Amino acid sequence: MRPVATVAIVLIATVMGTQFPAWGQVVAPNPNVPITSRGPLTPLGWYGFGSIACAAVSPMIGTIVLGREMTLSKVNRMALSCFLGPVGWLLGPLLFPDPVVTALRRRRKIRRRGVRGRRAAAISTSRRAA
Repeated sequence: MRPVATVAIVLIATVMGTQFPAWGQVVAPNPNVPITSRGPLTPLGWYGFGSIACAAVSPMIGTIVLGREMTLSKVNRMALSCFLGPVGWLLGPLLFPDPVVTALRRRRKIRRRGVRGRRAAAISTSRRAA
């Protein structure tokens, strides 16, 4: 999971750096030059920030709603749905299938009652008969 997070952070930093490359070179403000704003955030920027926020918050809300910890496949499906929308709903089960859970059968203890069982329990191995 860490390599994916690292790639995502580098990708976000790269995209933000290409939008405003001059922010890396800060100079003292010149009082003779009017201050201009950088403009509103583009729709693609809103989509990016919104999908990242959705992917971060949706597992928290899902855990509260279910009342238990979510499985990894459900969290991955939620994140995919945040980024791709309805396409993520279709691709999620294919990429992150549900784990197969089977019930284990317990073996029943068979208690043997009888003369042999009682005698075996009464024998002491600490004394030797001469």
